[in-house]
Amino acid sequence: MELRMQPIRAGFATREQAESVMRKLASLRGEAFRLENVGDGFGRTEPEHEMAMLDSGYNFLFWEDPGGAPAPDAGSYVLSANVPAAALAQARTVIEEAGGRLT
Repeated sequence: MELRMQPIRAGFATREQAESVMRKLASLRGEAFRLENVGDGFGRTEPEHEMAMLDSGYNFLFWEDPGGAPAPDAGSYVLSANVPAAALAQARTVIEEAGGRLT
């Protein structure tokens, strides 16, 4: 039986919050994870600066910006994923309890 997946998107103040939620959503059978650093706290956005994805072994895959500078932890992080429709309410609760905000 194929699961019906629903997209979900949430913002977090820190990468640690977003990574924690990503792991929890993976346990709910979430997929297609994407984590972006979309701001540096000063209104500048750099969506290409850092992205992370979770591989099938629940390991984070990171890409740094072409300059190689690490992303600042003070920025805003946006997590996108697909979760099973049956787990959507639980996914929203996980996000809110971790300090995230649905977008």
